[in-house]
Amino acid sequence: MIWLFELWLPARTATSNYKYQQGIEYDKNVKPGTLTDVSVSLYINRISGVDENKEEISFDVFLQITWEDLRIQPVLTGMVGEYVELTKADRDMIWVPDLYIRQLREMKMLTLFEEISSLRLFENSTISLSIGATIIIKCDMDFVLYPLDVQRCPVDFSSCMCNRCLLFIPQNEIARISRN
Repeated sequence: MIWLFELWLPARTATSNYKYQQGIEYDKNVKPGTLTDVSVSLYINRISGVDENKEEISFDVFLQITWEDLRIQPVLTGMVGEYVELTKADRDMIWVPDLYIRQLREMKMLTLFEEISSLRLFENSTISLSIGATIIIKCDMDFVLYPLDVQRCPVDFSSCMCNRCLLFIPQNEIARISRN
């Protein structure tokens, strides 16, 4: 016996949950201001693997990037509490920071039927992008004290295109990783 299932998902298109500030020409390739404060948080869900030979560590994470773009305001009728939910198509229409992680070797977006991510626009024009992913980072490991060694793996976040953007990473988000 063969079972055949069809799953119909609605097409995700750009929404009308936001509007551009009046009197300006919005360009998604131009950052919101002269200094753009971008906050990056990396929430480690689990360490899924350690490869001592390649000196790599694999994590399941949620990456959250937050910034303010006063050129975009939410449409109040679409608000769910303090924010409006934007679609993936909306993400292609607005400025998004170009995050670069120096030690990153590989990143796979978590998906079920579609990418597991969230894009929210708050009342004060703050935008929050959250992405679920599995990442592999390079970690220069030191085994001198093996089997009692402790590994410290710094992860550097920066921007490729935006030299003058202010990138702020809260100190409480920095994790120390120990090898058992």
